[in-house]
Amino acid sequence: MFRIYVIDSDERTIELSFKDSNELYRFADVFIDHGYKVLIEKDNQHEAIQVDKNTSDGVLLDD
Repeated sequence: MFRIYVIDSDERTIELSFKDSNELYRFADVFIDHGYKVLIEKDNQHEAIQVDKNTSDGVLLDD
């Protein structure tokens, strides 16, 4: 199970869960293209990847 957290400019967060990583990345791309920050997390892992439109790279975040 994968989870994304979509964060807007007011720091409000929306959480979405996906079983399929391809579907997750498709949704994440749409939010990133619209200027939202996106955190991607995989269940049972203590790490997340933060992605935003200003960078082409993800940032690995540790809990």
